[in-house]
Amino acid sequence: MLRFPGMPLCISIPAPTGALSILRTMVLTAGADLDLSVDTLDDLALAVHEVAVQLVERGANRLDMGAAPVPGGLRVMVGGDVALDSWPDPGWEHTPAGRIVCGLAGSVEHGADSIGSFAALAAAGGPAR
Repeated sequence: MLRFPGMPLCISIPAPTGALSILRTMVLTAGADLDLSVDTLDDLALAVHEVAVQLVERGANRLDMGAAPVPGGLRVMVGGDVALDSWPDPGWEHTPAGRIVCGLAGSVEHGADSIGSFAALAAAGGPAR
């Protein structure tokens, strides 16, 4: 069962931190055919990595990611199998991790579903050069 239905690229992997490079690679792959700059895709990949690290640190054993092109950019959802009542913590956007994610992704939203907590990230950018 896909966690993020409607997203053409989905992956579910064990959560050890060594697997986080797979998520970064998937972001770059998902954006390869889009008209986005390499810097924009690199920024989004790093933001995804940071969100995944936060989920692992909060107890996730499995990470799910879905990616889909949106007008002018790429939307990525990253989730873990851990239900967090309050995620992110209040004031998260002012922490080093929050500044990284918010600064690198064009938009960040947090939520929860029947599996656990997730973040939705989006990046838009000018044409690739």
